[in-house]
Parts: sequence; structure tokens; C-alpha cells
Amino acid sequence: MKIRELIDQHWEEIKPIIPEKKGREKPRADERAKLNAILYFLSTGCR
Repeated sequence: MKIRELIDQHWEEIKPIIPEKKGREKPRADERAKLNAILYFLSTGCR
């Protein structure tokens, strides 16, 4: 089975280990979307 997108259960397990935004930092891109992009790249090789 190829993982191409995180399901809600997996995201809830991973979310607590992602650092929170501190103070006046720039707004972050959606962390879940970034992780899904990495998983997509790893599973397909972006061919």
C-alpha cells in the first residue's frame, strides 16, 4: 500500500511533535499539506 495522504488518525498522532509558531514569526504554510507533499514525493518519485 502506498501512502499518499495522511488520514486524520495519523495526523493527530504526528501533530503534537511539530513545533508551534513562536511569537512574531511569519505565518507558516499548512504543516499537514507539506507532510502530504513529502509523502507523495517519496511514494511516487515525482515521475
